[in-house]
Amino acid sequence: MKKIHILFLVDFVPSPRAGNAGGQMFAYYIQELRKRGHQVSFIALARPHEQQFRNDLTGQVTYCQTVPVSLSPASCVRRAVRRLIEPAEYALISSSDYSQVLLRVLKQYPPDIIHAVHPWLIRVAAYTVKRLFTIDYPIIIGHVMDIISAYRFQEIYQSLLIGKLIKSISFSRSAYFEFLNYSLADYLIVHSQRDLEIVNLFLPNHKLVTVSPVWFDSINSIYKNRIKTSENNILFVGNFNDQRSIEGLMWLVQKVLPILIKKEVNLKLSVASINNDKLLFFLNSIPHIRCYGYKDTPEFLELYDASDVFVFPLQRGRYSRHIKVLNAFARGIPVVMTSWANFGAEAVPGEEALIADTPEAFAECIGQLLSNPALAARIAEGGLRRIRREYPSPSIVLDSLEEAYRAAITQKEYGHPGASHYTLG
Repeated sequence: MKKIHILFLVDFVPSPRAGNAGGQMFAYYIQELRKRGHQVSFIALARPHEQQFRNDLTGQVTYCQTVPVSLSPASCVRRAVRRLIEPAEYALISSSDYSQVLLRVLKQYPPDIIHAVHPWLIRVAAYTVKRLFTIDYPIIIGHVMDIISAYRFQEIYQSLLIGKLIKSISFSRSAYFEFLNYSLADYLIVHSQRDLEIVNLFLPNHKLVTVSPVWFDSINSIYKNRIKTSENNILFVGNFNDQRSIEGLMWLVQKVLPILIKKEVNLKLSVASINNDKLLFFLNSIPHIRCYGYKDTPEFLELYDASDVFVFPLQRGRYSRHIKVLNAFARGIPVVMTSWANFGAEAVPGEEALIADTPEAFAECIGQLLSNPALAARIAEGGLRRIRREYPSPSIVLDSLEEAYRAAITQKEYGHPGASHYTLG
């Protein structure tokens, strides 16, 4: 395809060193698209702990700009007021200088495509583009990382009667903002057929939508022999900027681990990606736990290869895709996770992963995998088959991304009447 200029709008700083999946995934996109000859730029909302990453990709982009999250009293007041009328994520962007920075960048370095992560950034892109007063608008591609209102819809069923009413209002409000902003994009990228179905339900016959495989750490090195030690190694990987990771880990440590300790000898729980000093101090006080920061990819993947079981005890919420689970599948490690986690992972229970939701059942699944090599091998092989089927080559991620760009450009140049859907995978 012809070489194009892509401007990424993200609410995290892209970096191979980032301690979150989004930061690493978009660092991969930027680096690989640049290798393919495209121009790439990004504007990132940067929280204080992310400022250290802001220059990591400077030499690989046409332009990059971080917009710091302001902690000034005036900004905090603006966010609080805006949260009365819109979700927290929107209020965070609205109370920053993101729109002004984007307008300046569009005038100085006009891109062919704006690739916006999350619905609140799609809105910023759409409203800012209108201020350019030009007929040659860039194409806006919306990236559906996680359908927020979908998990809020799930929570309705877990609530008591009063809670159902409150959460129904929250769901309606979230869905309205979310899909209204998705509708502002010229094109959408999703990571699963389930998310495609949800988008089509709320935006019927409206958008071009591509189902694109999601990048993960070990896509270039699917499966190698793992290191077996004398210990029974369990691995937990979390994004500790997300409260849901902390809640899942505490459930595992306080409710599941005591059950396992009574049954298993030489047990070790490795917790990776810790960036919270208070949590780190607490975990280090527990004999069976070892903590790791987010390491460079080769060393990080050694933690997977030295593990016997990967666990993902998500207690609420869901994600479009779980990069940590894809890593475990690709490295040939059997996985135990909750139903909440599997909503995004979409593993076949009993074939690609074991699913359990109570502490007793979760501990039992881990114990079975540790004590039954045949079962562990069967579950691990199921995950590997899934990866080999969905990722026949490492280039598929970038190929599908370029395919989405090509389809969007074709739609703009030639026009496609009505609602067409372009799907891959």
